[in-house]
Amino acid sequence: MNLPGNLILYEEVNDIFVIAAGSLLETLINSRISFPVGRVEYLAVRPCSFCEFLVAMGETELEKAVKQQAIPKAIHSKTMSLFNTFTFIGGMPEIVAHFAENRDYILLNEIFEALLTSYRDDVEKYARNDTMKHIVRYILKEGWGYALQRITLGNFANSSYKSREMSEAFRTLENNDVT
Repeated sequence: MNLPGNLILYEEVNDIFVIAAGSLLETLINSRISFPVGRVEYLAVRPCSFCEFLVAMGETELEKAVKQQAIPKAIHSKTMSLFNTFTFIGGMPEIVAHFAENRDYILLNEIFEALLTSYRDDVEKYARNDTMKHIVRYILKEGWGYALQRITLGNFANSSYKSREMSEAFRTLENNDVT
């Protein structure tokens, strides 16, 4: 069988487990490579919830209190502080794990940058043409500075893109869960 790269068939080495993840896998699948039906298990990976964040931070008792909706007044401000941290860093599992281990916001920059690069590299899957690819990449590069602000779609972030184009790009991002 003519497979790209150094792929090894299950029959050749059946005691090695392979995990493949990410939406770029669909690009590989669409190139007419046979797919091993019956040997594949799917798992949707989602961002961490606030309770999962609390467990990662070692706050298991607080996590129980949050689940029971019974947070004592004495630890309400601590709970809010942790919630603010959670909303600030987000729920990406790698980010949560790294922050729980190091408690350092600055060290997260490299991980965030790698995630953003992955999103920008994955635009081909979502954009219907070259113009849309450029606009979506532009949003992913420049749009973060406009979070929580009222925006105008035409010339968004000092671009030359028209309102209609920008609107379609934002809808593309929203509908495909890219961000």
